[in-house]
Amino acid sequence: MDSLKDILNKIHQFEQDYDVNSLRFGGVYAWPLFRKAIWADFMKKNIVSGVSKKNEPKKDRRLSNNKFLKKIQLLQRKKKLSTELKEAKNSLCLDSDILLYSSVSYLSDNIDGKLYDRHIDPIKEFVYPNANKLVDQINPINAKLKASSLRLDLLENLMDIEALMGNMPKFKIEAESSLLDCFEELFSIDIARYTYRFNRILYISDYFKGILSNQNIKVVFLPCWYDDYSLGLIHACKSLNILTVDVQHGKQGKYHAMYTHFTIVPEGGYEILPNYFWNWGAEYAENIKGWMNSEAHKTIVVGNLWTALWKEQIFKDESPELKELSLKMNNYEKRLIVSLQPIIDTIPSWLKEAVQEMSNTFFAFRPHPKQKENEELKKAVEGLGENVDWELCSSLPLYPLLQLFEYHLTPWSTVAFEAKLMGLKNGIIHAQGTEMYAEEIKNDVFASVLSQDDLKNFVSLQNQLPYKGMIADLSQIKLNIKSAQWN
Repeated sequence: MDSLKDILNKIHQFEQDYDVNSLRFGGVYAWPLFRKAIWADFMKKNIVSGVSKKNEPKKDRRLSNNKFLKKIQLLQRKKKLSTELKEAKNSLCLDSDILLYSSVSYLSDNIDGKLYDRHIDPIKEFVYPNANKLVDQINPINAKLKASSLRLDLLENLMDIEALMGNMPKFKIEAESSLLDCFEELFSIDIARYTYRFNRILYISDYFKGILSNQNIKVVFLPCWYDDYSLGLIHACKSLNILTVDVQHGKQGKYHAMYTHFTIVPEGGYEILPNYFWNWGAEYAENIKGWMNSEAHKTIVVGNLWTALWKEQIFKDESPELKELSLKMNNYEKRLIVSLQPIIDTIPSWLKEAVQEMSNTFFAFRPHPKQKENEELKKAVEGLGENVDWELCSSLPLYPLLQLFEYHLTPWSTVAFEAKLMGLKNGIIHAQGTEMYAEEIKNDVFASVLSQDDLKNFVSLQNQLPYKGMIADLSQIKLNIKSAQWN
């Protein structure tokens, strides 16, 4: 099985051996889309569980088998969806030159009964209070921040209808056949499977252009530039001369294919990459800048605004659930919290055995947002013994939780850095994670914890070196934003 490092080396070598910028799709430099295909395919095959398929349109068994009746059904649905999308678009009020784009999947921290996107919401609340905020789903539960819904759920359904009617874009990949053949052989990816997904991105771009073309938006902030909707949004912004900023949402280390090993960026940059990368610290910025090396895609050291707010106690949590969890752990010698990831074998067998054997240690399992509704996983955790929690841990905000614990474990979640800044000792429990955090482990900032013996040694640690790679000072962050080139 290839490791993250192996995949990056293959990508790097491919860029040296072939003219990857000869790849075009609908007039767009397509190499970043190929990278996305490599990354998504690798994660799906080796690491992440429950990945949604968007490489082909959804089939609807409710449609008639009669071609004429089927066409009538599709036309009716298209008309209804188009009307609803138009109404949603007309209801948007973009009265600021700054737009904050969020996904409902990032609304994971419950603060005073409101769900927060830890990457985007602090920007609105503490930096640009007059900015407009859009969320990709109907009725997001963070009305305090006055988010408007893009109703992309309707757009998803419309794209499926358009595909069934044959109306989706049908651009083909422009490239020498030898390049494509070598690509498919090296990465074991059938690019023909991805052409529908690439066309989806251009369709999404046209939708965003319709929203933004008559507005006065100058800059758009978004987390995770490489999901389909963000790619479409960035492409639309570039065509309208609107600046885009990718707000760091996780570790952007030297083995992340969407941020590093870009060795041949075209002179004017890529149409689907952001203008700026907002980074938590110099280490992350240099990691991208060292590979990107382009005036079209710049890195800016800003800091982690969410962490800074909690460190300076702007937010506090005194909920009864937090007190209940604290009481539940009173009689245990050690307190350990695990930040799960939506991956294959999310809780390794050795860790399950350790929970049952280490009866003097309390284990709280904090699910990833994509796992909160996973009843099977919840039951598996709660069945490990009395020294565990899932329910309370899954509903409480991260930072108040961290203050209750001494130790933190994760496959590779960047909560490791946040926990570190809150004074916890950190262990990495996945082989890919130990590769991602090799430098931190080497420097005794994190520990490799891949067995029961490793875990027993880990919880006996007296000290662990501090992490200094992230800016978490609120006044410094505000100064960095004020002086940023997007202003």
